Amino acid sequence: MILILSVTKKNKAAWILEKEAGAKLSRFDFELKQDSGGCLLYLDDFFKKEKIDLTKISGLIFLLLESGLTQAKVLTAILNTLAWQLSVPIAADFYYQGSYQQALVKAKKDLAAKKSFAPISAQYKQAVDITFSKKKRNYKIIA
Repeated sequence: MILILSVTKKNKAAWILEKEAGAKLSRFDFELKQDSGGCLLYLDDFFKKEKIDLTKISGLIFLLLESGLTQAKVLTAILNTLAWQLSVPIAADFYYQGSYQQALVKAKKDLAAKKSFAPISAQYKQAVDITFSKKKRNYKIIA
């Protein structure tokens, strides 16, 4: 079974379980909170609902369409840790172009080429948007 985390918008995500190629997918949609750590609680709820044993997972896929850099890094760290603990390969497609299905096919090919766990690295393909505070200081620096 392949476990997929799909993040489509900054706060919309889904755990998707593909039990076997071509079979109907099980899906659990949820909203990502500020800390992104809640995604593991949703995974636990999903597995309890579907009566799935986590040890049956043979690979992990992370598909990220839209997200900030920090969220991408946190989710990557969570999935890397999960894949490492389960000793399964992991693949990802960050900020994919085209359809979800195209990204999934590409990630499955990458996953099939891997025999064991090798961590993925978060990628940020968007323009960096750094904002500076416009607040005025209420103090003076005396030298």
